[in-house]
Amino acid sequence: MFGKNFITLTVWAMLSGCLAGAPKNGPECNDDDGKPCPGGEVCVDFECREVCQDHWVCEPAQACISEICGDYSESCGRHDDCIDGFFCNNGACAKKAMLGIACTSDGACRNGLCVQGVCCDSPCEDTCMTCVFGDGVGDGDDGVCDNAPPGQDPKQDCPGATACDGAGDCFDNMVGTPCGNDYQCRSGACADGVCCNATCDGVCEICTTGYCEAVPTGQDPQDECQGTTACNSGTRSCYGAAQGDRCDEDYECQDSLHCSSDGVCCDQACDGICRRCDASGNVGTCVRVAEASDPDTCGASVMAGDCTIGPCACDSAGVCKDSDAVACTADCAFGPCLDGICCTQACSGNCMSCNGDVTIEGADHGVCAPISIGEDPRDQCNGNLATACDGAGACFAIDDGQDCENDYECASGFCTDGVCCNDRCDGECRVCYGQDESPTPGVCSDIPNYEDPDLECAWSLTCNGDGACYDNSAASGRTCAHDY
Repeated sequence: MFGKNFITLTVWAMLSGCLAGAPKNGPECNDDDGKPCPGGEVCVDFECREVCQDHWVCEPAQACISEICGDYSESCGRHDDCIDGFFCNNGACAKKAMLGIACTSDGACRNGLCVQGVCCDSPCEDTCMTCVFGDGVGDGDDGVCDNAPPGQDPKQDCPGATACDGAGDCFDNMVGTPCGNDYQCRSGACADGVCCNATCDGVCEICTTGYCEAVPTGQDPQDECQGTTACNSGTRSCYGAAQGDRCDEDYECQDSLHCSSDGVCCDQACDGICRRCDASGNVGTCVRVAEASDPDTCGASVMAGDCTIGPCACDSAGVCKDSDAVACTADCAFGPCLDGICCTQACSGNCMSCNGDVTIEGADHGVCAPISIGEDPRDQCNGNLATACDGAGACFAIDDGQDCENDYECASGFCTDGVCCNDRCDGECRVCYGQDESPTPGVCSDIPNYEDPDLECAWSLTCNGDGACYDNSAASGRTCAHDY
C-alpha cells in the first residue's frame, strides 16, 4: 500500500553498517574523530538528517516516515488509499493543510474543518464570526475564528444594507440615531451623522433629523455653494444669479456681486445717495443718478433736513437736493417752477401744474398733473372774459350755443340758459337756449309776444316781444285788449 518510495525510506533508516564506497575515515556519517551524527539527527545515505515528528515539518510533497522526511507521491481513489495525514485529491495523495491554509473540503484540513475556504480552528457558525480576514483567502492572517471587523459581513449574516459591528453582532440603527457609516443604518444611509431615510447626498440637502430635507433658504451649513451664494430651499440648489439678474438678498448673487437696493445683482453694494444699479443700459453696474429720482435713497424721504417740504431728488450732478414738492420762485434741481412748487420733470401747458393745491384730486406736490376744473392760477386761459382749465390739461373754450354749466367754460365768458351765449342775456323776456323762443342757439333773443316760458313777468303778465313784460296797469295809463 505504501509503495516503493516508502520501502526505500525504511531500508535507509535500518542500515547501520558501512556500505561500499564508504568514507576512508570509517563508518558512515562519522567525523574525523569517529563521532556519529549529533543528537536529533540520523545518518541516511552517508548524510546526517534531522529527525521529524510529523508530516507538517516536512516539505509539502514529503511525508515523515520513520522519523525521516522523504518524498511521498501515491495515486489514490479514495482517502483510505493515503497514509494518515494525507487525503486523496484528484487521484493523488496530498498532505492535509494546517489552519489558515486555503481548502476546498473538510478532508483537506488537518483538523477536518474547512470554513470559508480556509482550514479553520472551529465551525465559526455564529453571527458576525469569521475565519477569513483581509482581502485574500489563506494569505497568512486566516484560520482562527473571531469577530468580523466593523463594516464587514463576510458570511452575509446581517439584514439589508447593515454589516457587523466588530463585537459579534449586526448594526441595526434606526432613522435619526447617530452613525458614522451607511452599514450601521437599517436604512442603508448615514447622512450628516445620523441614519437617514434617504441617501440625502444632493446639493443643499440635510438630514439632521433623520429625514432628508432642503437646507433653509439663505443658509449653506456644509459650504456647498460657490463663493458667497447660499441655498435655495425651493429648488434644493445653490443660487447663482449673475450680474444684472433680479434678486432680493446678497446670497442670491454670484461671488463678488451684491444685491442692490434696486433689486439686481450689482458690481458693488450701490447704497449711496443718487446711485442706482438698474439704470437702462447699465443694469448690474452701479452708476450715478443725474436729473432723475432715486427712490431708494434720495427720493425715499426727507434727507437730513436738506429737503424742506417733501422727497428729494438728484440734480444734474448726481447730488441729492430739493427738487419736488419744494417751494420755489425760479430755481429747481430739475424741472420748472410752476405755481410756486418745483417739478420732478418737465411740465408744460396752460393747465398743467406741480402744485398739489391746484391740481386734480390725488396729485402730489412736485408731480406734473392737470389743474383742477375751473382753476387758472396763472391766468393763462384767455377767453373773451374769464375761461378756466377743464381738468384734463387744457382751457375750456366752448363755442356759443353749446351746453355749459359755468361761465368759465365758454369762450364768450357767458353761460346763460345752459348754453354758451354771445351776451350775458340776463334781462326779462330774453333767452339764449335756442328753442322756439330763440331761433339761433347761443344768440341772445327777445322772447316772442305773449310768451313767458320762464315766468319772469309778474301778475300773470307776459313778454311783449321787445325784451320786456307788458305793463298795462291802470297806473300806466295804457289801454288793453286782452287779460294778458
